[in-house]
Amino acid sequence: MASARHLRLIGITAVLLVQLALAGCSGAARISYIPEGGDYSADELPALLENADTSNTRGLGPDEVPQARQDALADLRTHGDDAAALADALTSQFPVDVNAVPVEIHRATYEGEPAWIVVESWGDDGEPVTESRLWVFSADDLDLITAYAK
Repeated sequence: MASARHLRLIGITAVLLVQLALAGCSGAARISYIPEGGDYSADELPALLENADTSNTRGLGPDEVPQARQDALADLRTHGDDAAALADALTSQFPVDVNAVPVEIHRATYEGEPAWIVVESWGDDGEPVTESRLWVFSADDLDLITAYAK
């Protein structure tokens, strides 16, 4: 018969394994949130996009994108009221079936004005996610300022 200590160890191990499995399943949906994202001009957007880490979402199939997008926006909402408002704007300003997942959010300054810079991984309709682009939104009213894609 197993001792109480042995059973407790088995229970703890089982919980840890479940947590690891869940973390592995949700890794692609995590937002890289950068609350002090720096100062940028239009000339610096290509370098910002080039240096963004989109590896967690590369190759997502079109059937995986809606859930990954929903999970990423839910994650963004956990970073405070301003980030939640941005997530709401991304939800309302883009079609529900857009084949894109936000991966990096910068609270920054763009051309001297407070802004949100959103890096997305995206793909053509019905295709895997293989490309990157970014959107710049005003931090004041969440209007789209500009966009850049490779």
